[in-house]
Amino acid sequence: MRYPLLDVVRGLAALWVFAFHYPRWDELNDRLPFLWQLMKHGDLGVPLFFVVSGYCMLASARSAVRHGESAPSFLRRRVVRIYPPFWCSVAVMIALPWTMAAVSAAKAGAFERPALDYGELDLAGWFAHLSMLQVFAPGFERIVEKFSALNSVYWTLAIEVQFYLVIAAGLLRPRWLLPLVAVTTVAGTACALVPELYLSGLFLPYWPMFAMGIGLFLAYERGWEPKGRAAVAAGVALVLGVLAVIGLDVADLHPQVFAAAATLALWFLRPVDAWFEKELGPLAGRLRALLIVLGAMSYSLYLLHAELMRLVLMFVRQVTTQEGLPGMALTIVVTTSLCYPFYLLCERPFHRAARRAPATDSAG
Repeated sequence: MRYPLLDVVRGLAALWVFAFHYPRWDELNDRLPFLWQLMKHGDLGVPLFFVVSGYCMLASARSAVRHGESAPSFLRRRVVRIYPPFWCSVAVMIALPWTMAAVSAAKAGAFERPALDYGELDLAGWFAHLSMLQVFAPGFERIVEKFSALNSVYWTLAIEVQFYLVIAAGLLRPRWLLPLVAVTTVAGTACALVPELYLSGLFLPYWPMFAMGIGLFLAYERGWEPKGRAAVAAGVALVLGVLAVIGLDVADLHPQVFAAAATLALWFLRPVDAWFEKELGPLAGRLRALLIVLGAMSYSLYLLHAELMRLVLMFVRQVTTQEGLPGMALTIVVTTSLCYPFYLLCERPFHRAARRAPATDSAG
């Protein structure tokens, strides 16, 4: 049930969110409106993450049942996978304003204390952020603002953790898992129709996107797979059609609708996985390796890009303007490259620890 294409999709989704956070300029809208619209809707990378996560979580849950792993052990492995890299990224967020101030001081000759958004957090505020309970904080107009004192992208992690809790609850009795998923999907679908609930921090309005990934896994598990070039052609046509709708500004796709289209496209594109098993030429092989690495480090890139980009832009502006494609490309390449050491040091060790085969114990 391994689906290598999902790793690539996860990496591309992180780059799309990156493009969304890159400062968009009016000249790009005048010269390349299609690209400008794609960047404007880069937040649709988040539904992609949720779909991929749903697939991976059910795959992990099935593996846990096969190994006789308990629900607490399953949840513990997910916590190890998510929280330590998140905490490491918080340390980076704390250090970045001071680093940027030091760079400015080196150029200006005088150090100016940076304005710190996190400076107003008290002990309770730090606990709320570090535990991700901040996602339930009231009084915000948008959910992304709840973690803006550190890094606005953290809100999606808080939703993901709630997804994991549901799957872990289902593993208390493995036969409960799919019925629990079904009941949660019905409740989540109802909640998704209430716009105000998206701000609450509760996972239910976002659950249908996660459930779509679960459905994709179940389809493959039951052997409902498309095969051949016709399926790939249909998947590519669907991807291009969705991108055309977004880039030509035909309509604003609701995240749930986009997630459904993405899930269907991934179903059609299942045969592409064979590409990852073949011997390829030097150029195609390097491209495949690059995409695989990008997918592997997508979590690190997602955690750091929005704030780390601000530091990178301080140097990019010395060689070109940010209001241009070369400046944007350089910023994305350098920022992504800087995320790679973080991945090696702060993500991969915990990822490997979380993937170790659990000792056989009672799954209930």
